[in-house]
Amino acid sequence: MVVAGYLLNNPYIRITDGKTCECLGFRNKIKGKSEKEIAESVFKLVPKKMINLAIVNSSLSTFEMIQECVKIADKYSDNVMVIPPLLARITYGLEFLSRVQNIPKNEVIIVVTITEAFCEFVILQRNSCLQLFISECEIYELKQCNEMFEKWYNNFHPTSSVFIFHDKFEKIPIQLEKNFNLRKCFMRPFKMYEYVLLMGGMLRAMGDEDGFNSKYHIANFSNGFETTISKKRHVLLADRSSIPAKIYGINGPNQQIKIAYFGQFRFRDNEFKFCKQYGTLKPLSISGSSKEIIGYIDERGIPYSPPPKFILDSEKPKPSNIPVIKKNETNSVGNFSKSTPYSLTSSQSTSSVSSFQSSLSINNLQVSAPSSRQIRFVFRDNFYSVEISRNGITRVLANSFGKEWTPLYLSMANGVPELGEIAKFYCEKFPKHVIYDLWEVIGKPMYEIKINPKWGFQLIVENGIVYFQIETHSGPRLFSQEMIIAAFLKNMKTRVESNLDAKINEISISTNFELNETQKNIFKKASTKNDLEILSFVLNSD
Repeated sequence: MVVAGYLLNNPYIRITDGKTCECLGFRNKIKGKSEKEIAESVFKLVPKKMINLAIVNSSLSTFEMIQECVKIADKYSDNVMVIPPLLARITYGLEFLSRVQNIPKNEVIIVVTITEAFCEFVILQRNSCLQLFISECEIYELKQCNEMFEKWYNNFHPTSSVFIFHDKFEKIPIQLEKNFNLRKCFMRPFKMYEYVLLMGGMLRAMGDEDGFNSKYHIANFSNGFETTISKKRHVLLADRSSIPAKIYGINGPNQQIKIAYFGQFRFRDNEFKFCKQYGTLKPLSISGSSKEIIGYIDERGIPYSPPPKFILDSEKPKPSNIPVIKKNETNSVGNFSKSTPYSLTSSQSTSSVSSFQSSLSINNLQVSAPSSRQIRFVFRDNFYSVEISRNGITRVLANSFGKEWTPLYLSMANGVPELGEIAKFYCEKFPKHVIYDLWEVIGKPMYEIKINPKWGFQLIVENGIVYFQIETHSGPRLFSQEMIIAAFLKNMKTRVESNLDAKINEISISTNFELNETQKNIFKKASTKNDLEILSFVLNSD
């Protein structure tokens, strides 16, 4: 079980298997090779296939290069994410704090980064769902550090203080700790700034099972993006915007623009340089409308410009009749409940439809509060679906094949996790690469499981825990039960968020079979991996 952090265009990767931590790579940069080729050379050094890999966009590479690097990474890791340097840096700072068992009520953390070029102040707080997020972030000159710390400390009254500093500036945080009598203070010195990002990337790839408290995970976010027209700066996507996110154009005449990252400090040739990097190699033609989608950042942090076709298709006008289903309007198909074709009833007026549409708008997030909108992840035997209910109206979200129900199959036949219809298709040709019949295994001790001779996967017991073992491109691989469930929950969460164009963090689990306590705990662990909270478990035998 290996997780890792990697810097784009860097000959090193930092890995841990939960017991040991090491840095693999080459002493010098691999001359004459592209970022894509460097990445492949480095990933080959990892002895096992990685579970999670966080790629830090430290060099602010072009969108095309990031996409190419992720394609390579997908061959060597089950889960890949691209994170900005700020997220890596803050995660590095939180390592020791994440080992604290008791989280203070109304927790506020101040993280101060000190280098010879700048000092950065970040305030972390928890939202109503107790998820950690960056509420404030500013950069100052080094000489302002003492003055600004007093101001920020008095304004925010942090419960914890974290200092990330170059070791030659050690006196600054020590003096601040003494002057302000900081009771909960963590010092994180470094010699090489790139080590901070490399280590932070690895920690961001870790979870509870790897030794990093996921309650100190900050939700992934994007770098800021902008363009310049007639020497005037235009912000296309604000810094730290939550993802997935669409990048919109600007009002004005038709023209060509280039998307650039927000200017920031980069560490190169043993010094910090403030610079602006372009995200797109070629100029992009825009129509002159702020409603035009000119780019997209997916849930893994991978940027695209122009945006993928499915994002543009999602913006096309939709039929005015929204399909809805009444609570008990089901039709039995096989061993699971299949929703019937549905339409508005006479009691559901046009105004209720408008209300439902507005609740799904990203510009109306306050209207669609969790108390008035319910999201159910539904499991019926060997299928799953997603339902969204509001004002007595329930909508079932179709999958990418246009179907409401998706088979509970997971495949590694193509080198990456694939779910549903595609995984079921692979099951016929590559049965040893596919997991299914989950409820025959999950939450049961080995002696209660009836082994099906048709299964291509195997069940392996380690320390009393039953694991699924399937073949992958890098050999046999063990998968924990919560990891399998987490993969399906992630797919369902993505389906909802892409439909609502908004983040979700609360769900209900609905099944047509009774869940035992072990199975419920597996669901809870799997939901935590996806930053979700299960509000209730519902037994629906209809």
